[in-house]
Amino acid sequence: PEPYQKLRLAWTFLMTVKGVPLIYYGDEFGMEGAGDPDNRKMMRFGASLSQNQQDTLAHVAKLTAARKAHRAFRYGQRTTLYLDSVSGLFWAYGMKDGGDVGVVVFNRNTSSKTQSIGVAGLGLTNGQTLRDVIHNTTVTVSGGAISVTLGSRDSAVFVLQ
Repeated sequence: PEPYQKLRLAWTFLMTVKGVPLIYYGDEFGMEGAGDPDNRKMMRFGASLSQNQQDTLAHVAKLTAARKAHRAFRYGQRTTLYLDSVSGLFWAYGMKDGGDVGVVVFNRNTSSKTQSIGVAGLGLTNGQTLRDVIHNTTVTVSGGAISVTLGSRDSAVFVLQ
């Protein structure tokens, strides 16, 4: 599971920063491969995917839908909101384009972590609710911050409700 967890973290980053992401067939679910001539196998679908591959494909589908729906992830300016100064394994950034705002959070730790993340600099105000498009959970801005709990090697992408 660890390589797929790390792949999903990479997908979260790729799909929430400006620029055009490059997706080669099979990347969306973590198709295995090696050097030539084994660099790509035949494309697989549905039941031929492992559970980790199905989970990764669902993750990418949620991210692409969020990217399509929110300009901030395609054209926005990125602002670091939090970076664990000791390990660097917990990171949050905001993406903003005009009134469209997103908050992206990564936990690269091997255990879950809860962290308060200041979001007032993005123009978010107390009482506003954000929804995580990956886990379909919500957080509410309080005291200019949101409190986020993420499991081991997990990410969240919050957008305004």
